[in-house]
Formats: sequence, structure tokens, C-alpha cells
Amino acid sequence: GTGIANICLTNPINTWKIRWQVQSSYSSNLTLSQFVRSVLVEDGLWTGLWRPGLVPGLTASVSSIGLRYGTYPLVRDSLGWARATWTGSSGESASKIGPSGMFAAGLVSGMVGYFLASPFLMIMTQMQAEAGRLGLDGKYASGARVGAP
Repeated sequence: GTGIANICLTNPINTWKIRWQVQSSYSSNLTLSQFVRSVLVEDGLWTGLWRPGLVPGLTASVSSIGLRYGTYPLVRDSLGWARATWTGSSGESASKIGPSGMFAAGLVSGMVGYFLASPFLMIMTQMQAEAGRLGLDGKYASGARVGAP
């Protein structure tokens, strides 16, 4: 829920930031306010700032959060089993890992989630960098790829 809301609300800001960075690398004649105004006039709010990279961003968020929550119990229980095996203890309390073990399980499960979601984040960034409006001839009429098919 919150990951989806976060992407939906911050995607225009992220797109604006990336498009500004790309625009600044090949042309620095527009100020920040002129750039935002030109994107809104040429491409519109939805096409220019909100839509680019939204689907891969949502996919990355859902997959990273799902993987993080899904792998946490597995990692936590594996750490508990490893601790019990290492110390030679047995019983229900032997597999309890404590706060530091829970921290490590959260760290590992979060790392797995974001590692597997990172290709979607790369696709999102690429789509935001190349965002623009297509003309009737099938070539970009605005954005970083003006004139390209």
C-alpha cells in the first residue's frame, strides 16, 4: 500500500529530476523554472512528468516489498537454526535470534528484495530520461531524444 502510494506521488518529482539532469548534460540554456514550464507546455503533466517510468517503478516497489516481507521469516528462521546448530543448543528458545538477529534478517531480506527489483528501477530511470512526446511522423517532438525515431 504505502510503497505504491509513494511511487505514485513521487514519480513526477523523480521524472522531473532525471529529465533536468539529462537536459542539463546536453543543453544548459534553460533555467529550472523554464525547463519545468516547457515540459508542462510541450508534454503535459501526465505524459511529461507522471507517466514516464510509472509501471516499472510500481513493479519495483511491489516486488521489493513483497520479497522483503516474504523472505524475512525464512532468513530469520535460518539464522535461528544456524545459531542453534553452531552453539549446540536445542529446544524452542535455542532458535530465537534476538534483536541483532532480527536486524540481520531484515538487512538480508531487504538486500535480496532491492537486488532483485533493481532491473525495474533501471528501466524506470531509462524511461524517465528518454521521456518525450511523439510527433505525427513517429519521431520524438520533445524530450532528450528530439528527432529520433
